[in-house]
Amino acid sequence: MNNILKLNLKDIKTPCFIVDENIINDNLEILDYVQKKADCKILLALKAYAMYSTFPMIKKYLSGVCAGSLYEARLGKEEFGKEVHTYSPAFKEEEFSEILKHSDYIIFNSFSQYGKYVSYIKSSGKKVKIGIRTNPEKSVAGALFVIYDPCANNSGLGVISGNFKTKNMEGITGLHFHALCEQGAGELEEVLEAFIKKFDDYIKRVSWVNFGGGHHITKKGYELDKLIGLIKNFRKKYPNIKDVYLEPGEAVVLNAGVLVSSVLDITHDKKDIAILDTSVETHFPDVLITRNEPAPYIQPVFGAESIKRGQKGKNNNYILRGVSCAAGDVFGEYSFPKPLKPSDKLIFCDAAHYTMVKISTFCGVNIPSIALMNPDGSIKIIKKYGYKDYKSRLS
Repeated sequence: MNNILKLNLKDIKTPCFIVDENIINDNLEILDYVQKKADCKILLALKAYAMYSTFPMIKKYLSGVCAGSLYEARLGKEEFGKEVHTYSPAFKEEEFSEILKHSDYIIFNSFSQYGKYVSYIKSSGKKVKIGIRTNPEKSVAGALFVIYDPCANNSGLGVISGNFKTKNMEGITGLHFHALCEQGAGELEEVLEAFIKKFDDYIKRVSWVNFGGGHHITKKGYELDKLIGLIKNFRKKYPNIKDVYLEPGEAVVLNAGVLVSSVLDITHDKKDIAILDTSVETHFPDVLITRNEPAPYIQPVFGAESIKRGQKGKNNNYILRGVSCAAGDVFGEYSFPKPLKPSDKLIFCDAAHYTMVKISTFCGVNIPSIALMNPDGSIKIIKKYGYKDYKSRLS
């Protein structure tokens, strides 16, 4: 992110995402190191990041993508062109034949879904590999990710061991689990132990296993050797397993993108309020979604310090407010090194993953432009949005 932070932002029309190719490449080299050392395959999770103009560089390293819908599967097949693994809590019957067309792996969330669609697969003649998502019932997500915990009670994600039966495994060649959220190899070890304990008999019957996403592999301090050892030991324990997959999203573009916003106005109620040309409601929904959680997500702002609940902060404290009419369109309160004024540019850090894919046009707020920082430091605008994009989503 350092190169982006050194930019002269004066000429950047905001709001605008800027993604740094160099940082993506650095992340990819770490992921490729894991692939080679652990003899595993790593997929890009499209639900986290789907900026397909960067796919040519990503597919040089990664083995494919994982998709959660028809459109993601189609995008993966058309723009990435390697393995496409598609999973959904439930598939729509009218979409399944097309999903099958674009997918190399289909992962079902239940045996009832598998039973419903297995005839489609057989009659299609498509050589697709079939998997079942398991639920190891081991929650490690922690307070920060309570509402995103895949192994929370009644999450509806994956089959618990008590609902597995040997006879149901006919035609199924792989198992999938997902329990992590921005976590390390230590948490994976806990989940993997639970997975093995609960599903040992079934692991012995398949040829591939997917360890899911949430692996913070490219974060500074991540225990790469531990991850590699866990995968190697798993393969040693189960020689029948030909492929082990990981499907991180955030790790691919960690710290590679920012969103640049402008201060439109400074107002005062009981505190100073800076109104921006971006919005929590439209551009940063995770801030809104987690607001009432024990550990709410706070979007980092370069050069500023977030003021947590109950704290007073330092000098130059501002509530950052979005531009929509929603009263709750608030990022939070931050301290700045100097007073803010209209036209100042703010940089929201680490905004490439999840932010770009969750954007809406509530209140007619425009979608941020998307720019790419090339290896030589130059900026290229990849996409601009306007009224037609807003109108086309309505009727």
